[in-house]
Amino acid sequence: MKLRNAFAGLDKLFKRWFEINIDRESKYYSRRNKAEDIEDILYDMNIIDTKSNALLTHISIMFVVLGFFIHAEDNHWLVVTLLVIEFLAYVLTAMLLLRCVDIMGPPFRQPPEAEEEIKQVYYFEITLRREIYARALRVAFILTAMLIPIILFKYLL
Repeated sequence: MKLRNAFAGLDKLFKRWFEINIDRESKYYSRRNKAEDIEDILYDMNIIDTKSNALLTHISIMFVVLGFFIHAEDNHWLVVTLLVIEFLAYVLTAMLLLRCVDIMGPPFRQPPEAEEEIKQVYYFEITLRREIYARALRVAFILTAMLIPIILFKYLL
């Protein structure tokens, strides 16, 4: 109980800082639930969100691996250049993937009022997330596979 009281002041600060509005949240759910197939769409969004997070974890690990190899003292300039290019490609891929874990709803993304428009917004969103994830997965696979010959090249020089 003491822990809950400790967070009460912090919660009040967050409520003011983020302008938390429970009515706005309630209206969002009422509008969202008007769309047919909403449960299927939300289920697919959840799957894409989970897979995107897993891929972001892989990319984070690759940042560490690339950082380790970039800062090795015995690197040839060509190896460093290739590793930095790969690192930047991973950064761009991660930025795209962050779009896949964006939230729908208040305070920034309110659904429209009309049921047909809501359906179109959610169908567009799930399609966009699926396309981003599919491409990011292929890019991450290629970048990870490219690291093998770069590291071999590093040790053969």
